[in-house]
Amino acid sequence: MQKIELFCGALAVMLLSSCHFGHTAEEMRNKYNDVERDLTFTFSAVGPGGTSATTTSSTRVYLQDDELDGVVSRWEEDDVIALFDFGEVFVATGGGSTNYALPLKYYEDAPDTYGIDFAVFTGSARAKMGEDVFNGKPFALVYPHDKFKDVSAAETSLQLPFDGQLGSLGSLQENFLYAWGRAQGICQDAVVTLIEDQGPCSSRQEWHTHDTGSEIIVLDNKMAIIRFSMIVANVTIGDNGRPDTTLMTLNDYLGSDLDIESIEVQNLVSGAPGVTTVNLDLASGMVSGEPTATGTLVIGHTNDTTGVATREIQQQDATPVNHSADADSVAWGTTFYLAVPCPSETTLAYHPLITVHTRNNKTGLPGDTYYGAVSEKVIKEGDYYMTAPIVLFDNKARIDVEAKIYLYYHSSYVWSGDETIDVY
Repeated sequence: MQKIELFCGALAVMLLSSCHFGHTAEEMRNKYNDVERDLTFTFSAVGPGGTSATTTSSTRVYLQDDELDGVVSRWEEDDVIALFDFGEVFVATGGGSTNYALPLKYYEDAPDTYGIDFAVFTGSARAKMGEDVFNGKPFALVYPHDKFKDVSAAETSLQLPFDGQLGSLGSLQENFLYAWGRAQGICQDAVVTLIEDQGPCSSRQEWHTHDTGSEIIVLDNKMAIIRFSMIVANVTIGDNGRPDTTLMTLNDYLGSDLDIESIEVQNLVSGAPGVTTVNLDLASGMVSGEPTATGTLVIGHTNDTTGVATREIQQQDATPVNHSADADSVAWGTTFYLAVPCPSETTLAYHPLITVHTRNNKTGLPGDTYYGAVSEKVIKEGDYYMTAPIVLFDNKARIDVEAKIYLYYHSSYVWSGDETIDVY
């Protein structure tokens, strides 16, 4: 799959249509309006978060950090998308008296469009839906289905939880790569074709058009991804009696006896909405604050998890500011990834304070706690960010520098108006 440019765009959906014969327009309009029958929903979709067209179908991967070119991914064979009907179509989707969100399951690869690799998804339900455009119905699609499998298909809003993250891109894809889209469903011969119903998009990218009525539906990601990298300035006394400072990744500094137990990322912006849980309006796709949510996300040691999944990026492998051979390398260290919602009109004023808790892996006793800060930035739904190395201290009062945060990859969601895209 081609890069779905994380994030706002991240899921393009093309529905397969069917033909019908032997009925007049009037018959098609009225024949099945109140008739309960089995309907099939079939479509193909681009994986949320995007994926490189150069990656073959046989090499499915989790989210992959592609440095300056953002984050890429491929559909996994167990991926499922949730379909909501606002209480107007489904009669039975999961047995019993509740019609749950309809699971649309991965079936097979599909031919690509615009160089993007698609996968076919299918689902069926007992439903009541008239034929042809005159009886079209609204639908919302949300990924991943597993988070909403026990939610009624008639719901008009969802809660998106962001707590319980582990720090890895693989875990993020499975649980926090939220994507949403709105569609109009047209039924012909018991096959429902979903068409784009969001309206025009300012992305200016051929595959990400949001053209109303198009058979390609674009689902937008409902969060930003931030790559945090942490280092420690290790000070030793040299043979000449003078202090010698060496910059090290946090894990290198901790050595073999200490592990990162958990990381707290707190938003220091006063009055900013909480980010542990947000509300998603299924009709508009707008994410808004949840009154009970807090501004601190905890990585690792939540629920049944243990520890934090980190990635080591050494200084010689640091991400540069651009593709020039002479570009400065600015992003490296012990790295974790975080999905952050943007509940202020698709943005969030974000000023992260990092608190790292460690433990002795031999005794199980707590180790030192480390603190670091990142400069304030307005982050945007659908974008991918990195930090410069965050220098950590064992005393919060010693923090004397805030690491810069960079927008390394601007997604398919392009901001309209005169605003300049702040790439770095």
